[in-house]
Amino acid sequence: MNPRIPLVAFCLAHSLPACAPLPTLGGGVAGAGMDTSWVREGAENYRGFTGQNVSVVHSLDQRSAMQHDRRELLHRFEQRAFVSDDGPVEFGGLTITFRHQRITIARRNDVIVTESIPSAFYFSGLQVAATHIHGEPCLLLLTFSRASTGMVWVGFYRADGTRLYLATVSRGDIWDVVPTADGLTLLGHSGSTTVTVKPQ
Repeated sequence: MNPRIPLVAFCLAHSLPACAPLPTLGGGVAGAGMDTSWVREGAENYRGFTGQNVSVVHSLDQRSAMQHDRRELLHRFEQRAFVSDDGPVEFGGLTITFRHQRITIARRNDVIVTESIPSAFYFSGLQVAATHIHGEPCLLLLTFSRASTGMVWVGFYRADGTRLYLATVSRGDIWDVVPTADGLTLLGHSGSTTVTVKPQ
């Protein structure tokens, strides 16, 4: 990956600071524990965002997409990175930090994104990918909840930090992510969500 190439990033975030109490019931591995009801409801009732120049179309499709492991969801993007709560990551001229369910993206010393996401997304780290829309760099961010809660947070931004699309979706609705010339498509087990960005 060439970190100098401008990018659009899509991130997935799931980490919890060691000093904070876990909002879960039970134990287990691989997300087998259960989040409390208020944590699950916070993810399900998240008020996302769709930019004025962005359209979102949900389609039913009898053809099932191949389900990819959460660590491979961004396999179609050449530039990818993983951000844990251990510290910031340098990516394409940006510094990306993910701690306490808060995403911060800075270019040099200027913060261009500060995003707080639902508390359910503490389980893993933040996945970031770069893409281009109409020749303009953008960022895609993804983060997962526990498997028992089954949610994914999606963040789509221009490289200058402008929000394009923010949402929480069911894990079953995002088995694969396909970048397109004018946006991206989330492929699920029985349908798809296409996010299209109009030229400025």
